[in-house]
Amino acid sequence: MTNEIRIRVSATIANEWCSRGIHEVIPDLPDYSIAGGVLQVSPVVAQEVLADCKFNGDSREGPEEMPRGCRRAYRALAEQVQGALAPALQDQPNAKAPSKSDDGA
Repeated sequence: MTNEIRIRVSATIANEWCSRGIHEVIPDLPDYSIAGGVLQVSPVVAQEVLADCKFNGDSREGPEEMPRGCRRAYRALAEQVQGALAPALQDQPNAKAPSKSDDGA
């Protein structure tokens, strides 16, 4: 049984993903609107989104240049996905929940 996770994607993130070609980074990410919206993803895809958000939201280790407000949007999405993943991972006996200390910030 797969526990689908709902994540709310802002227009800022959707636009950033379009400009970056996010499907090359996360091929199993469902299609989304440039205006943002809610995506249903598997826990594996959610973990990939979380890793991408942590990297792009990190001002020290992430990309040097980023459009205004994008880093904050990535950090907000990372927090949302991390919160959504915690209960889903509790249902999987061998899964490790992501910790806030892993975010590099």
